[in-house]
Amino acid sequence: MDVLGQAILKIHGVYPAVRNAGNNLPYDMGLNNVDGSLSWQLTTQTQTEIQGLTDKSVIASGGVIQSFDNTPKMIMSTLQEDMNVQNFSNGYLVATEDIYLGVDRSTTGGDECDVDVILECSVTKMSTSKALALALSQQ
Repeated sequence: MDVLGQAILKIHGVYPAVRNAGNNLPYDMGLNNVDGSLSWQLTTQTQTEIQGLTDKSVIASGGVIQSFDNTPKMIMSTLQEDMNVQNFSNGYLVATEDIYLGVDRSTTGGDECDVDVILECSVTKMSTSKALALALSQQ
């Protein structure tokens, strides 16, 4: 974004998908009878771990929770969203130059995965002073 040029990003929707190497949904972690979870987040700063919703850099977050029976057969796979910009009536404004996607799995082993996120966005204008204040508040 070009804060000095008064252009900021307005995110209207965040649409995540968690897929395995075969591009299949739902993503089967392949954990052989071990329940597991995967968390993802979009932030305005780089992070070394998944942040809570009170962190000012978090734009959206969610995850996948899976349970298996003893065969091992997946008996439940749930995609959850902790916070998503669709929850805000006028979208979510971002004035930083970069957005980061972070992913963490609660278990080791299993299949590799991809987390894809599609953002529905528009560019909007804001005064330079307001855009700079917003950018600073998101870091």
